[in-house]
Amino acid sequence: MGKALFIAEKPSVAQEFAKALKVSGRKGDGYIESDQAIVTWCVGHLVTMSYPDAYDPALKRWSMETLPFLPKTFKYQVIDDVKKQFTIVSGLLNRADVDTIYVCTDSGREGEYIYRLVAQMADVKDKEQRIIISGDADCISNTELTLSREGYRSGNFNLIIESFRWLSGGEFPIDIRRPHCTDNKLSIGVKDIGTMKTIFIIIIPAILLLIGVGIWFFRRRN
Repeated sequence: MGKALFIAEKPSVAQEFAKALKVSGRKGDGYIESDQAIVTWCVGHLVTMSYPDAYDPALKRWSMETLPFLPKTFKYQVIDDVKKQFTIVSGLLNRADVDTIYVCTDSGREGEYIYRLVAQMADVKDKEQRIIISGDADCISNTELTLSREGYRSGNFNLIIESFRWLSGGEFPIDIRRPHCTDNKLSIGVKDIGTMKTIFIIIIPAILLLIGVGIWFFRRRN
């Protein structure tokens, strides 16, 4: 069985995914890897649309005669400042031992756009890629998941749960249930009650009184 690759939109989000997924293995340059999974990240946009001069050098200088410029096929290029991270992500996307790619960019069109261009430029093939696009993240808030409106049947809870089930291949890698708490029992017998009374009613107050008297004498002398 191959590894799962999780790709986030920025390093801070990737770190949180790594914590939640318990991916705490080797930290490489631009990614984190364990025996079962790899977490990597973009740094915002890694790929952008090419300027007009990439289509025709004559278009490097703008003029009203060449506007509007509407190419039949758009060209894209890797942004110079982030070429190193693109090379890292591209290499991970095409690694032979990676068989499933989980797209963890921000929900919405721009988040998908960021990943799609990276996958396109990296020429990803023969990989299972799973992504869910949501135009509004509020649909998974606690309020919306439990909210009922008159005349409408809300299915947000089932939608989100089944989405996670599909993304994880029928498994839930993250368990958010509260862990079971074990109470430590403290048994006090009749004999112990007298001892505890002596400690809390006599000994501890006496110690505090002696400390107070000592502080009072010290201040009087100074």
